[in-house]
Amino acid sequence: GEQRFQEGQWQSAQALFEEAESVDKSSALVAYRLAQCLDRQKQWDDAWAAYTRARDLDGCRLRAPSTFSHIVQQVAEAHSEPSIYFFDTAADLKERLGPEPLGHNVFLEHVHYNLDGHWQLALSLARFVQTTIRKRSWSAERVPSLRERNELLGATTQDDLFAHSMALEVLQKRPLKDAVDVQRQVQFLTARIRELYASLSPADQQVFADLPMSRMDADLLGNLAWQYERRGDPQEAIRWWRRRVRRRPWSPETHWQLARALAAQGNADEAGRELQTALELAPRIAEATLPPWAQRLLGATQAARRKKSS
Repeated sequence: GEQRFQEGQWQSAQALFEEAESVDKSSALVAYRLAQCLDRQKQWDDAWAAYTRARDLDGCRLRAPSTFSHIVQQVAEAHSEPSIYFFDTAADLKERLGPEPLGHNVFLEHVHYNLDGHWQLALSLARFVQTTIRKRSWSAERVPSLRERNELLGATTQDDLFAHSMALEVLQKRPLKDAVDVQRQVQFLTARIRELYASLSPADQQVFADLPMSRMDADLLGNLAWQYERRGDPQEAIRWWRRRVRRRPWSPETHWQLARALAAQGNADEAGRELQTALELAPRIAEATLPPWAQRLLGATQAARRKKSS
């Protein structure tokens, strides 16, 4: 079966894997190869079922087996509280994005969603909450386009590049480094990383390459902004600080850093607004503890307000 599979003879390989599965129903590899054969032949429903068997038999600690979903569903349905709901997101994604099994269109590798996968999951949850819990109609026209979504999130190529780089690291560690076809996954991710990296400007490439993965993981946008400041490009740094504010508007520190960068470039009006927002989000910060630049900026902002109101 494996030889026929590697030769691309899907139908004959399928027959052999089905025969093998009839002898031993405990092999995750046989179920997986059978699923792939069915997938290649566009027998979607049977492929889904075989992929599910392979996942459940594999027992990877990073993937929840079907029994987990069934247990949660039984507990939810047996509970008398009307405020408890069960929603099968996997079934909903299958219905909306199928009929073919989900792959790199929504996943980075075996277990982690990419941005589009998170987006589709969010849409599933939003629609369920709107129609089932709130009992209101779903207005598809109000859903942002992908371009609007990326703008609202402050999504960047660097985010995508970092995500694929992290996925590559995941595949190089156990248990996924021992997975079947892991080298094919590595090749796919490597090619995608090269494509994304090549789409950046030379300056952006260098800044990204200079950042260790640990700092990207902690705060990608903030550390990119710091890198541009160190390279003597304050305007580009400000653009990254603004993206960070868009992504974390609730964080006083994001507004603080943008205010600092703007003040250093003489943009007092916008810097004052950002500083004021930071102080409103963190009211316990005493004005006496502010650094000199912030005290001067706050004083100028307050004076301008008094002048305007008088």
